[in-house]
Amino acid sequence: MSFAQTLDHAWWLASRSAGVVAYLLLSVAVILDQASYLFPAGEPGRASLQTSSQVVTMLNWAMSPHVKRLNMAFVLVDEKLADLSDRVSGNPHVATIEVPLPTEQERAAFVQSSPGAAAIADFSDFDTAQLATLTAGMSLADLNVLVQSARENGKLGGRPKGSKNKPKPQTTR
Repeated sequence: MSFAQTLDHAWWLASRSAGVVAYLLLSVAVILDQASYLFPAGEPGRASLQTSSQVVTMLNWAMSPHVKRLNMAFVLVDEKLADLSDRVSGNPHVATIEVPLPTEQERAAFVQSSPGAAAIADFSDFDTAQLATLTAGMSLADLNVLVQSARENGKLGGRPKGSKNKPKPQTTR
């Protein structure tokens, strides 16, 4: 039984149960993380058959009166809206919310508030302001991975763990 048939069947059962017409109120959210892998950006004619079928299926669900009658949402999550198929993100039946990347001040505040931020000089050649400037275009999740990885490995900017000296410039011969 297809998804649409299942919805049809569930609607029929709910609306006709006990001889009264009742609305089926489901509180369901289907969350698809890394949605650009299911619905990648690109020319519709250049996508694989499977990708095209997935896009068409999602658009059919978005336009389906059965899905619209239900208290149901499909939430597609990805790091960048540009990575998602324009046919999905630009469809009038689809609402898009783009969360902007953090500003330099927000990145600096995040680095300062991260655990162990007072000891940033112990594992980095950069201070908080420099790190905030150099990480333009990064999300806070990516910045957190960078800082935590540097803290665990003991270096950010080329200085080996435990070294208080600045890294020596590389010379080419």
